[in-house]
Amino acid sequence: VQLQLASLRRRFAGAEVEPVRFRHWEVERRLGKGGMGAVYLARDPELDRRVALKILAPVLGADHSRMNQRLRREGQALARIEHANVVKVHGVDLFDGRTVIEMEYVDGPTLRQWQAEPRPWREVVAVYASAGDGLVAMHAAGLVHRDVKPDNLLMLADGRVKVVDLGLAVGPRVGIAGATSAPVSMLGVAITEGSSIVGTPGYMAPEQFGRDEAAPACDQFSLAVSLYEALMGVPPFEGKDPSAYALALRRGTLQVPERPPKLPRWLDRALHRALRFEPADRYPSLEAFVGVLRDGLAGRRRWLLGLGGLASLVLLPTAGWISREPAPDPCAPLQAELAADQADDEATREHLRSRIATMHAPHLDSSRQAFEETLDRHTDHWTRTRLDLCEAQVRSHAAGEASSALLDRQRACLEHTRARLEDALATVGEAQHDLADRLLATTTAVERLPSCDDPNELARWPLEPSPQVVEATADALRLELAGDYAGAEAKAREAVQVSVTAHPRFRAEARYRLGHILGQQERGEQAFAEVERARNIAF
Repeated sequence: VQLQLASLRRRFAGAEVEPVRFRHWEVERRLGKGGMGAVYLARDPELDRRVALKILAPVLGADHSRMNQRLRREGQALARIEHANVVKVHGVDLFDGRTVIEMEYVDGPTLRQWQAEPRPWREVVAVYASAGDGLVAMHAAGLVHRDVKPDNLLMLADGRVKVVDLGLAVGPRVGIAGATSAPVSMLGVAITEGSSIVGTPGYMAPEQFGRDEAAPACDQFSLAVSLYEALMGVPPFEGKDPSAYALALRRGTLQVPERPPKLPRWLDRALHRALRFEPADRYPSLEAFVGVLRDGLAGRRRWLLGLGGLASLVLLPTAGWISREPAPDPCAPLQAELAADQADDEATREHLRSRIATMHAPHLDSSRQAFEETLDRHTDHWTRTRLDLCEAQVRSHAAGEASSALLDRQRACLEHTRARLEDALATVGEAQHDLADRLLATTTAVERLPSCDDPNELARWPLEPSPQVVEATADALRLELAGDYAGAEAKAREAVQVSVTAHPRFRAEARYRLGHILGQQERGEQAFAEVERARNIAF
């Protein structure tokens, strides 16, 4: 109110007015207001510097004392962060039940304003990677921003990016007395006050809509949403209403503009992974995601430098020809092969859909949809991981290095997983009886497949696969899912026999498959004995 009165005096009376004082600050004007509170531009006369004051709304309820202590503690953690890409917090205090955060004043456009003009994709990725560096510094201090979006990232005159609006990092948490869980109705509007959900729904990770404490994976998701929107011109998930938005999130269906920009494959895969519905399916940390972005940009620069060095060794006309003819993509044949496989898979799926349509069984169609969604998710992950492996092998070859043991393990894991995905689709497509049971069992089997990109998982993966054992075990599973238990048992016993000298993992899998098939035939004592042997081998 005092600021409004002072503004009216200056505007209509031309009078010099005393600055509006709040504690020891001289407040000039309000910069913005939201559910968490308001931000003011002020001057600290003691240090003669302009600052931004964020005054949070008072914490209400029986636990306000505990929450105020937490706000102060986390605010002090913010004040200890010294990073070029994070707005500097000078201090945090409590006044009349409100948390007051004094921060450096950053004058510059938001990234939303900055990216309104067309920008090269490399420049956009570099800018968002810098913002990611700032968020990584926050995570290292044990804090999560929880409202990452272009409006909370500022571009300075010198080209640096600053993460701002740190109020949510110290804002109310789940469990505050008086918090409500009103449904989200506006996807672009921040929801904070009077709600246990904190953030801006169009940028929030799926888990933020629940009651769990926000984790660093939330910021990774939000940064990826912001980067995708900056590159594509549209948000990744279409959300005309909350239910449609939630469905797009769950399915991982990304919105693509009519004329999408041409982006490198590595960037497309990085965004897809960071935008996964489940936090565990994203990068293990925001730092890892930012590292992929920087490695991709550096790889592009290295290619250009290498091309420049080559041009210096040949005649000028030849150099001109080289610059016009880019080197072929070594992974292009693999990409074509995967596209052909996808076309074959789609034919099998269409056949399955047609069969179920003639049965007029809604429950079967629901099971089929669940199966296809699970298969899509795992196939998409497999495809991207396989292409990543190809590029890693190309880099190793270009550097004159032998393929590392980890890459060999990953290749073995991917070959195994691809065979299982093919088996799953073939099994369901060929099933003649008990289709509902087959769909359920096969969906469960697909869910349990390895991801093949976890170093801890790959460290245990055998270097030398045993094709005979793998094939026999896979045949046993296929026959079991088809209901041919006698044939499945024969194949499983064959797998056990040929696995005697194989890696323990394959021996354990063969024994387990045999035990599972015996259990399906209600031969409990024999089934238990085989499963126990499998367990002992696995240990």
